[in-house]
Order: sequence, then structure tokens, then C-alpha cells
Amino acid sequence: MKKFEEKGNFMKKKMFFGLLLIMGGITNCVSIQDLIDKNALPAIDQFGQLELADMGITSLEGTENIPGHEKIRRVYLGSNKLTFIPGKIKGFENVEMLFLWDNEITKMPGKIEGLGNLKVLNLSKNKLTGMPNEIKGLQGLEDLSLAENKFTRWPIGIWNFLKLKTLDIRNNLNMLPKLELIEYEDDPEGLTG
Repeated sequence: MKKFEEKGNFMKKKMFFGLLLIMGGITNCVSIQDLIDKNALPAIDQFGQLELADMGITSLEGTENIPGHEKIRRVYLGSNKLTFIPGKIKGFENVEMLFLWDNEITKMPGKIEGLGNLKVLNLSKNKLTGMPNEIKGLQGLEDLSLAENKFTRWPIGIWNFLKLKTLDIRNNLNMLPKLELIEYEDDPEGLTG
């Protein structure tokens, strides 16, 4: 029951925060630094979770200035307006799970510094069409979701993730080769008889 109450309080805070966001005129925040400057950054919860989903964020600038950033283990940045992942993300050294679903990310850098402890990366529902052959800095990655993107070829770079246990590439039909449908009027090889 206590967990339910805590979750209920969290939802109230989130809804209240959303109300403050609208009333306070902070709808044009474009970076995490903007949220910090306007004192509108949500607090890191007791589990090391930072909820930044659906806030209109377009840039990860300022991650190193998040108060208590060393406590962050999970970051939710889904449903924002991010278009790229920077090659260096400061302040997220202890982050183990990074959720970037439903953004507008079109490409990944060949090297990502500052995410050495990352185990889970969710990039589903973005606009990725490819992936570098090698992505340095994510050697500990165990779970990668690339579902519902626009890949035109198999993401070769995933083979560099030696600890990878789960790969989700659902709904990337552009990856499949074009198949030609051949219809036969009869059974030339006698396959059905």
C-alpha cells in the first residue's frame, strides 16, 4: 500500500509540475541547462531516477550542472525533440539506463563519452536510418532497443557490444531486402503432391 501511495504522490507531483510548467511559461525550454536556469528541473527520486520525458527538450547541454547528477542511475528523456546524441555527455557517468524513445534522433556518433556505466539504451521510435560501424564508449551495453526506426540496412555496429543480451529491432521493415513475388500456375517441381 505504501508503494501505491508513493507512486500516487509522484503522479500528483508530476501533474502539478506540468501545471507549473504551463503557468510559469517554461514551454520554450530547449536544453537541460534552460530547465536548471529557470529552476524547473524535476528532482532526482530516491531510486536515482530523473524524469525528463515530454518536456520539449532539444539539447542535452547542461547535464553536468544537474544538482546531484552523481546519484542519477536512470534518465527518461522520451517524447522530447532531441535530434542527435552528442559525442560527449557530461554528468551522466553513473547512468545505467538511458531512455530516448520517441524523439527525432537521426544519427548516432561513432564515440559517446561519459556513459561508461550504461547498460540499457532505448532509442526506439526515432528516425535512425543507420548506425556507425563502431560506437566507442558503450562497451557495457546489455540491452539496446532500436525498434520503430527507419534503418535501411542491418546495424553492423551492434556487434561491437560484446555484453549485449537483448536487441530489439522490431518494425524496421526498411532493413529487409526487397523480395520478388513469383507466382506459379502449376506445381513445376511437384512440391505439393
